[in-house]
Amino acid sequence: MLHPTWAHSLNGTRRRNHVVDINTTFCMLCTLTTSIEKSIQQEKDNTDTTKTDRRQSTYKVNPLILNRWSPRSMTGEELDEDTIMSLFEAARWAPSSFNNQPWRFIYAKRNTLHWDKLFNLLADPNKVWTKDAALLVVVVSRKNFEYNEKYSITHQYDAGAAWENLALEASSRGLVAHGMQGFDYEKARVDLEIPDNFDVMAMIAIGKKGARDNLPQQLQEREYPNDRKPLADIVMEGQFKK
Repeated sequence: MLHPTWAHSLNGTRRRNHVVDINTTFCMLCTLTTSIEKSIQQEKDNTDTTKTDRRQSTYKVNPLILNRWSPRSMTGEELDEDTIMSLFEAARWAPSSFNNQPWRFIYAKRNTLHWDKLFNLLADPNKVWTKDAALLVVVVSRKNFEYNEKYSITHQYDAGAAWENLALEASSRGLVAHGMQGFDYEKARVDLEIPDNFDVMAMIAIGKKGARDNLPQQLQEREYPNDRKPLADIVMEGQFKK
């Protein structure tokens, strides 16, 4: 039998340990709750809740196509080399006339020596949000077939197919890929030493999707997937119709 003093001391220790256990469990629950709340908020930030309202296809299509859009908000985080090259790999497999593959991609990663060269091509309104991109890309297209050097009337069409492949691959990975025409085309040709037999087509900003409220107010109001014209406006059987 324990001495009464020892028994009292032991019971006190047990009570203190029990209180510590409760406090520890409570702290763990608080931490878990905070983590869950952050995950939910991040999911809300990364998912456009208006998408189902704004994007309804008339006929069934692959959701990857329907859900691809062009956000502006990005986190400023870098992308690893495998991810970057996977996007260009997707572009590489696009179809083209005579398999000419006229597309070329000139890119710059953030925090590298090449970044400013591409960033400074952009119009000021685009600099406001592209500053948080992980990657900037200039798309150019070879005007002539390589096998006979004759003009390829579809070279721009073909380059567009490559861009769409890249955009869909980015969307499948939860990344932003936003195409732009708001940049200095002649400066791009000079600064990037693009030959005359290539057309400068467009620029792309790529990165990890950020929260809408990272953008200035006027851009926040535009940060949602937009709609498309109805099929009746773009599809014509037999002949062109106004």
